[in-house]
Amino acid sequence: MKIDYSIEFEPLPGTPTAEELNEIRLKTYIEGLLEDQNKELAMFLAGISALLGAFGWLLVTWYSGLQAFWMPLPVALLVGWVVRRFGQGIEMKFGWIGAGFALAGSAFGNYMAIIRACALEYKMSFIEVFGQMGVSDFPEAVVEGFGFHNILTLVAALAIAFFISYRKISKAEIERIKGSGIS
Repeated sequence: MKIDYSIEFEPLPGTPTAEELNEIRLKTYIEGLLEDQNKELAMFLAGISALLGAFGWLLVTWYSGLQAFWMPLPVALLVGWVVRRFGQGIEMKFGWIGAGFALAGSAFGNYMAIIRACALEYKMSFIEVFGQMGVSDFPEAVVEGFGFHNILTLVAALAIAFFISYRKISKAEIERIKGSGIS
């Protein structure tokens, strides 16, 4: 005599299907990621990293004696990484935060490099030139110092900062989350 141990039963009314449970699991995961985002910390640290990048630009200019047109790239990498790491954003607004602060850091770094060049040309100290150039001179000095190669480098840097600054949820990650629990 053979005993059949399989039991067939009907699910209770209102019980979600396996697919519905997987969707709930994914939704819960994404809600957790959204909750972990920290826009304020991202902006604060992006500002600090933009300033550090600008001062790095000044140091490269100071010690090499060259106006390094490629300096927006490391500024963008630094700012983008900081926004991604500490902001933990998955929304596109974190990309805009990274790109905006990378632009500000690059503009300020370029401005300080121009001040350094003026200080050398007029045989003045950096602080003297910085004190004489007002805030109103900032846009004119930065635009005047830009060439075509600077614009190309800056566009590339802003794209880098934008795409590094926020985390995209890949299809593989979605499938892993959906498929890791219930099948």
